[in-house]
Amino acid sequence: MRDRRTLWACLLALALALQSFEGGVKAAPDEAQPGGKGRSSPVMPQQGPVQLSPIQRQLIGVTYGTVTKKPLVKVIRTVGRVEYDERKLAEVTLKISGWIQDLVVNSTGRLVKKGQPLLTIYSPDLVSAQQEYLLALRTRDKLKDSRLHEALESAEFLVEASRNRLLLWDLTPAQIRALEQSGKPQFHQILYSPITGYVIEKEALQGQRVEPGTTLYKIADLSTVWVKAAIYEYELPLIREGQEAAISLAYIPGAVWRGTVDYIYPYLETETRTNQVRFVFPNPDHKLKPGMYANMELKADLGEKRVVPESAVLHSGVRNLVFVDRGEGRLEPREVTLGMQTEGYWEVLDGLEEGERIASSGNFLIDSESKLAAAESMMAMMGQIGMGDWKMESAKPMEMGGGTPAAGPQEKAIGDLRLRISTQPEPAKVGENALRIEVKDARGQPVTHAALAVEYTMDMPGMPIDKAEVRHIGDGVYETQVRFTMAGPWGVTVSLRQPGQAEVRERFTINASLEEAEAKKSMEMGSARPMEEEMGAAVPQKEKPAGEIKLRLGTQPEPAQVGDNTLRIEVRDAGDRPVTGATVAVEYTMDMPGMMVDKAEAVPIGKGVYEAKVRFTMAGPWSVTVKVERPGQAKVHERFTVNAHLQGGGS
Repeated sequence: MRDRRTLWACLLALALALQSFEGGVKAAPDEAQPGGKGRSSPVMPQQGPVQLSPIQRQLIGVTYGTVTKKPLVKVIRTVGRVEYDERKLAEVTLKISGWIQDLVVNSTGRLVKKGQPLLTIYSPDLVSAQQEYLLALRTRDKLKDSRLHEALESAEFLVEASRNRLLLWDLTPAQIRALEQSGKPQFHQILYSPITGYVIEKEALQGQRVEPGTTLYKIADLSTVWVKAAIYEYELPLIREGQEAAISLAYIPGAVWRGTVDYIYPYLETETRTNQVRFVFPNPDHKLKPGMYANMELKADLGEKRVVPESAVLHSGVRNLVFVDRGEGRLEPREVTLGMQTEGYWEVLDGLEEGERIASSGNFLIDSESKLAAAESMMAMMGQIGMGDWKMESAKPMEMGGGTPAAGPQEKAIGDLRLRISTQPEPAKVGENALRIEVKDARGQPVTHAALAVEYTMDMPGMPIDKAEVRHIGDGVYETQVRFTMAGPWGVTVSLRQPGQAEVRERFTINASLEEAEAKKSMEMGSARPMEEEMGAAVPQKEKPAGEIKLRLGTQPEPAQVGDNTLRIEVRDAGDRPVTGATVAVEYTMDMPGMMVDKAEAVPIGKGVYEAKVRFTMAGPWSVTVKVERPGQAKVHERFTVNAHLQGGGS
């Protein structure tokens, strides 16, 4: 037991030493040039190839992929707003004065057809114009047999002028023919709809006096609609007029409308760094209504590119690394130049050749192993040149409480930004912590429109990388909740993206400590493990007697995986009968220094079977203590070992 704990303590101490060493190298430019202005790129520690055994590859969860060429399609997703097609709007106005007699269409929202009557109007000017037209017709008829050619031409001119005036005052040719046939002026004329569409505004009232230019109705044709969407400026080169787009509505599942890019506006919104783009969508069933919001998707064909899986790239803030497989577990770090990021892939511009085999997962831990190998090589080299007594000051053995916590908040520069990270409580504790990140620009002003994400893990085999979403709480301060499951140094990587700018990343080290009572409890839970059970070699026990009852333990999934699992506990008495009505609780931890003890309540699901939800945060053997309490009976407990595996791990 003591030997194994000493081994874990040494591994964690080496990880702490390496992090401190890297931090010291990065800090040098800031110390030489206060304020960070004009400093050169941070000096990164050299990394070398790393050799991993099959067991190490399984614990780390290494999987492999290949550099390939494939057609890339960049999917742009945004939200658009449905609006009226301005080219299909019409207003009904008057060119004469008068009084509205009858309203045929008397409410907004009505669907009207082209040529449908809207209202009738009485206009003295229109009546006079009709009388003048009839008089001109009678005069022309009287002079048709006249030998005075000039008089007949004058009569024809008067008829044509009177007719044109009626047409200009919006009488239809059919109404003029009816006037000619009746020979009497119509005192109430009908106004007709100029288009087919919906009445979206109605100003006309019965009996209302109207003047020339008064808008009576506004009608919108919804057979096509516009959808306006904001596109980030860095995505604009992928947008072109005529490009196909698709929209969907959250409240009509499964329905998709397809349209095209109609116009890209020639100006940018300076506050959001976005450009308005207009789309045209057919709307034959009129389900797209102006004012609606729609989820939009555009696909830009980028052609055939050299790509690697997204998970294969390790972003360090100043460079991007991919680990190339050299065979027999030997992995070589390679710096790459990246292009466009698509759905699950990165385009590789330089650094890799098609067909090379690369590690597609577990890169964070492989990177740690590579840095450890580089540190060991450096120490060996110093021994050869007479500096064998040199030691890393930070490589101090870890104590049960997690070592000396970091002294207060940490601050680092990323380009023109400065990040200040702190925890609540301070110093960080094993368990739940609030992580607070303050972001300021070069002028010291808060940055409020950034998108932040956090990844955190402990640099040790079998430890997964957890992620946390970050929210802005005001004045350039962002906050998230993290859960440190064991004492020691945790690597926390902050990713930051501003609209229209490339993503940047920076890594911090936060030391989590374990409360004295929890540390004692963790040691007690792990103290019953036989020495011969090595890391990754423990065999789970399925069934054990516990006093007068028998306990059987199973997991779902089987075998257990790193992450969320369900423990199924079957409780039976001496006669092999199900025990119901018992209170069953679970405590679980991993037998290593600084590991917290988690608890879970089991719920009965019938026939003496109880279930509890647990979360195994790293690969290896976990100590699970089942406690059973029955009315009128003494409390019993029994300890099991459950082995958790990484999903998809392998060589």
